[in-house]
Amino acid sequence: MAQNLLALYNIALQAMGERSLDSTTENRPVRREFDKIYAAGNGAIPYILEQGAWNFATTRLSLASSTGLTPSFQYSFALPLPSDFVRLLELSTSTGMTDPLIEYDREGNYILSNSSLAYLRYVSSSTDYGGTLTNFPETLFSYLGHWLALQVYPTVKEPRVTYESLKAKADMLLISARQKNAAEQQMPFPEREFATVDHRELDYALEMLPALAAVTRRQQ
Repeated sequence: MAQNLLALYNIALQAMGERSLDSTTENRPVRREFDKIYAAGNGAIPYILEQGAWNFATTRLSLASSTGLTPSFQYSFALPLPSDFVRLLELSTSTGMTDPLIEYDREGNYILSNSSLAYLRYVSSSTDYGGTLTNFPETLFSYLGHWLALQVYPTVKEPRVTYESLKAKADMLLISARQKNAAEQQMPFPEREFATVDHRELDYALEMLPALAAVTRRQQ
């Protein structure tokens, strides 16, 4: 399946039991709602990229201290984040990411640190990585379509599905996308302690517990 805007809108429509679009210029109120939601704020793609440590959207680079900003106290250096930065995954003082940078703060678009050089692994909105629909894994692309359906659901006059069932399907797609993403990740060697930045990925499982409980209750 071609992963483009038309396919995305049609996934959303099918999830709601509505007729598909023939084009992204078709004169239908729901299409105009999709356009508004997709472009709102920084756009739908950066929002979806924030929801996980997506391998397809991950890259790394070195951060050097800025000559235009010096922290007022505590830290000696301010390291500017790249313009395509979405979500921080790892900071290290080594190119192999084996020595985590433990003591730092993020303020604005800077990493404050006592190290003048750090190596950043992050989720990127660059079109080479997460910033284009064609790079999305299939399950995550389907989740984005269902997420769009949830956003326009209040504007549908006579919906053919309930909001609860639509949300349950979207939640399960997000869980599945995260599980598949995690299965592709290499286990770090040597093993890292729980106290390192790796514990961040636990939030995915914890935040989905209510959704899983709701599905279980409906099946009983």
